[in-house]
Amino acid sequence: MVALEHAHLYPFENRVLKVFPPQSDDHFATPLLVLHGWTGDEHSMDIFIRRLPATRWILAPRAPFPAEPGGYAWVPPTPERPAPWEIFVQSALKLKNDLENWLAHLSLSKVPIDIMGFSQGAAMALTFTILFPEHVNRLIILSGFLPRGGTKALRPGSLSGKPVFIAHGYEDDIVPFERVREYLEWLEIAGANIQACLDHVGHRVSANCLQAMREFLDTNTPKITSDNG
Repeated sequence: MVALEHAHLYPFENRVLKVFPPQSDDHFATPLLVLHGWTGDEHSMDIFIRRLPATRWILAPRAPFPAEPGGYAWVPPTPERPAPWEIFVQSALKLKNDLENWLAHLSLSKVPIDIMGFSQGAAMALTFTILFPEHVNRLIILSGFLPRGGTKALRPGSLSGKPVFIAHGYEDDIVPFERVREYLEWLEIAGANIQACLDHVGHRVSANCLQAMREFLDTNTPKITSDNG
């Protein structure tokens, strides 16, 4: 399992990137980018990260915008909540540029990556994947949603074969389960290879779904093996 004390913190443009390096030479080649939810920060995803094996680079950035009443957000405040698709698109473009800088700083290959998000972070991860499918190996949506207006960007076959894991609670009162039904249909039309874990919980991820998520991430992922002669 990932040891949280092994994390490194890097400042980038008044933001913080929390990085967990792999703990062995025999590790996955695909980095994992994790995006926290609204009012969270670079530590918020630790609850998920600590349950993962320490076999890959994990990047946990702080979102760029201050949130009320505290913490940070992936999109700026808007009269319409949640923010519409166009606002998420602007933030996804910034995230793409930031990600390229982070990977270069860590001397990691640019793409493809695995990307995981919770709640608003999941909406950001989904937006990023729709816009830049060639940059994403796997997508993990935890208690997330598709921003309003995003269906216009999902075309038949645009995510053909893309592995997508979805975890959501039937009793979620923050992101109602109906939102999942909406984007599931469109992801299927786009050709995504969907694995869904639905459970009787609120705005969180159940233990069963956490285990399913870990298995999803560990399947068919290329490794880098050290050659010590």
